[in-house]
Amino acid sequence: MAPSTNMSEDASSTEARSAGDLVGNTRPAHNEKPLDELFLVAKGVAGLGGYLNMGIDLAFHSSTHEPALYNLEITGLWGRTTTMRLRTGAQQKGACIASCTFYKFSPDTDLEIKEGTSTMTRVGHDNHYWVAAGVNFTWKHMPHVPGKQSTFADPDWKLTNRDSGEVHAVYVATLGNSKHRGQVQFRRSLGLDWEKAVLLTLGAVVERLRQKQARRGSILTGMMAY
Repeated sequence: MAPSTNMSEDASSTEARSAGDLVGNTRPAHNEKPLDELFLVAKGVAGLGGYLNMGIDLAFHSSTHEPALYNLEITGLWGRTTTMRLRTGAQQKGACIASCTFYKFSPDTDLEIKEGTSTMTRVGHDNHYWVAAGVNFTWKHMPHVPGKQSTFADPDWKLTNRDSGEVHAVYVATLGNSKHRGQVQFRRSLGLDWEKAVLLTLGAVVERLRQKQARRGSILTGMMAY
């Protein structure tokens, strides 16, 4: 079932860039900078609401000391479905440029992005398949030795082209920190609109994993929030 959120058209949409262009060598259109490395930061984690895993929105920053470039508003934590809306700017009042909805115990995540609606599907425990710009992508979890620090060279997740095996983005999770969740680095881009879709799908993957861990770690949370 496709998400019910109406996605407003991004006022600063960009011209599509050809596949294989390096992000750093791409000319931005309409004054929008291509993304390179972004910090993923959780919001609203203090107090009882944070303890019960309610209202934990996510934000993408170019630097943790600067306002967010994008916000991921997360709603529906008390119900069976979770909806995530990717918004521009530091506040949740920014335009919704993409959204997704997933049922907590279903492998599918319904996406609504600039190209239209589609579905990201979890295969097994660790792989999430989705299609954008006619390319088959996989968010693939990379197993690590417990206690070993992951890096961009040895990340926790890789976004790969399923057909060619090319890596388009990587995500390094930050463990043991309730606020700073990690960093995403783009390797090659299919355009800024595609990069925003990557942020949405990554947010869904991270939130799904967080909810799964919360259900396992807290009976109260499992009963009340999930």
